Amino acid sequence: MEKRARPFWWNDLRWGAPTRPVVGVAWFEAVAYTRWLEERLKVASFQLKVWQDKKIVNVNLQPATCNIQLPSEAEWEKAARGGLLSPDRRGAGGEVRKYPWAGEWRENCANIEATGLEQTNPVGMFPGGASPYGVLEMSGNVWEWTRSRWGERSVMQAEYGYPYDPNDGRERLEDMKIPILRGGSWHDNPRYARCAFRFRGVPGNFLSLSGFRMVVSLVRC
Repeated sequence: MEKRARPFWWNDLRWGAPTRPVVGVAWFEAVAYTRWLEERLKVASFQLKVWQDKKIVNVNLQPATCNIQLPSEAEWEKAARGGLLSPDRRGAGGEVRKYPWAGEWRENCANIEATGLEQTNPVGMFPGGASPYGVLEMSGNVWEWTRSRWGERSVMQAEYGYPYDPNDGRERLEDMKIPILRGGSWHDNPRYARCAFRFRGVPGNFLSLSGFRMVVSLVRC
């Protein structure tokens, strides 16, 4: 991989504006950033917005209390759908969620090809697309790297499927071959923006279609 000190397109206002998701980041670089941030937060207190008692609240956290990483597929999908799914794909309230919002595809809920922007959007531009947990941009805008594996040998056939077993090796970060991306992007159609759609990528690739978000585990708090 080419050596560089910042994401590709970092200085391009179309892709690198501070209000937009970072793009041009390979999977390896996304993982490296989560590790760097975790080390930084070991020496400084900080505040996060978390989902607690069915609402978003501010929580003050002390240094070295949290683990930071890319989301697994299961974590990503729970944040997008808003509940644990039963085998028939129904959420905790009995509702089938195809997208982060209730019902079918709706305009003005996400940035996809049909939206016509032809680029990423500032986060928060589509409040109607928030998930039940209040998480924004889970559908559209950019594909998001996860720490889960599609497989080891072929992009055509997934080697890790469902039921989801986090202990079967799919969340092993070492020697990643084919990681999973989720969420769709500004360049895709509604099918790719569904909560359940799985896509795979080459971990060394960096595109204007893909970025990442992080999961902060509070289990050590």
